[in-house]
Order: sequence, then C-alpha cells, then structure tokens
Amino acid sequence: MRWRWGVMVLLAGSGMLPGIAGATPKLPVVESAALAVGMQVPWSQPVRVNDPFEGENVGVFDRHEFSRGDIPRVTVLSLWQPQRVRFLVGFGTQCTRAYVGYIFYFPVGGFSCGQVDTSRKITEAVLKIGNTNWFLTQGQNNTFPIPAELAMALQQAPEAKVPMRLVTEAGELIDSEIGVNTVRSWQQVFAPPPPSSP
Repeated sequence: MRWRWGVMVLLAGSGMLPGIAGATPKLPVVESAALAVGMQVPWSQPVRVNDPFEGENVGVFDRHEFSRGDIPRVTVLSLWQPQRVRFLVGFGTQCTRAYVGYIFYFPVGGFSCGQVDTSRKITEAVLKIGNTNWFLTQGQNNTFPIPAELAMALQQAPEAKVPMRLVTEAGELIDSEIGVNTVRSWQQVFAPPPPSSP
C-alpha cells in the first residue's frame, strides 16, 4: 500500500529492507521521512519509508499529543528507523470545528485554526526502558543516530509505554512517551539483518 496525500494506493512490489529479518514484507509505503504536524501516515506500525534524499528503509512513525499548562496541545512526532530517529515538537492548536449556531437542529459553522510553533531545536533525548536511561546527544537538525546497543534495547523493549524526555536548545524539558504499538513495532524495525548467504 502507498500513502499519498492521505489516500492509500495498493503497491505490488516489495523487497528486503534493513531491519526486517528473514521475510519479504508487504508494508504501507510513505514517500518522505519528513515530519509535519497534521501529516497523514500509518501511525505506530511498521512502514516502508521511500525518501528521495535518504533512500528506502523500514520505520515507524509515532505521535503523542497532550496539554501542558497554558498550552492547549503539545504534539511530539518521531520517526524511528534502524540507524536514526527524527523528532518534531509542535506547540499550539490545529484546526477544530467551531459551531456558531443551529438551523433546524443542525449545527452550522466552520473550522477554527490556531497557530502551531514547531521551531524548537532538540539537543538531547532520553528514553527510559526498564530501569535504564538511554541518552541521545549527538544529533543534528532534530535527528539522532541510534547506536547498536540502543537498537538492541529498543528491539527487546517490553511491550509497554516508554517514557521520553526531550531537551531543547533553550533548556526546555518536554516529557512525552512512546505508545505501546510503536514499542511493539520496534521489534520489527530494529530486528538484526539476516545473515548473508555464502
């Protein structure tokens, strides 16, 4: 299946991808590794990411939304791939339906949209898996390489929510979490590659 502009199209071809051991998966295809608030992708399930700049790889997109203080909505997006993880944090609201009245008992109105600020630069990410804190500090442009030890920990993580803390360039702490379905998908995304045949 291929996702384009929020519409799914069946895709016949499939092939071996890094991070998936021993099978030829038929996964939904996402045409970009870019993150954006309001994007339409299959969330919290393995996908094939076919990015024109980064090539093709398996990955899982995660989204967590919550409110904090005076901020009505905080959106934390991430894309987990075998070699890297990318983050995007949005502060503010998205479009919501606003009703202005009723005609013959039917609500009448349109959409009210608020501003979303995605300017935060993430300098550090901390994941708590079991009793171990894993630190990601060597990132650029909100993208962090995943060392082999962490990839193994992600692949073997218990199927439970994983607490996560993001630290911005200004020292702001953003506490979020990775949902169970994404953690379950890590088993496939971070599976060691199959041994090469002689």
